[in-house]
Amino acid sequence: MKKGFTLIELLAIIILLGALVLIIFPNIINIVEKNQSEIDKQTLDILYSSTDEYLNNNLNLYPKTIGAEYCFSIQTLHNENYIPINVDEYLSKNIKIVIGENNSYSIVETCS
Repeated sequence: MKKGFTLIELLAIIILLGALVLIIFPNIINIVEKNQSEIDKQTLDILYSSTDEYLNNNLNLYPKTIGAEYCFSIQTLHNENYIPINVDEYLSKNIKIVIGENNSYSIVETCS
């Protein structure tokens, strides 16, 4: 008697594995995307708090007057060691801050 799988059995296993991949793969992609968006949000929170720290250390140059708008190069904040993490993908961008009860932040390409 020969031992081993028949062609039908092998095809059934391949189809079963394919079905499992189709079911599981989208869930894995969703988990990765969710984790990436959480990392991006945390990175932005760090950038914004670094901007606040920079403002507080330079109040003579940037007074915290309600409605005042300032724009800082992320490269400058990084060079002056205000940003404690790797932000290479943001170094060419700027942070615009509008002073208010709750400061408003945005990442912009250029300061105007």
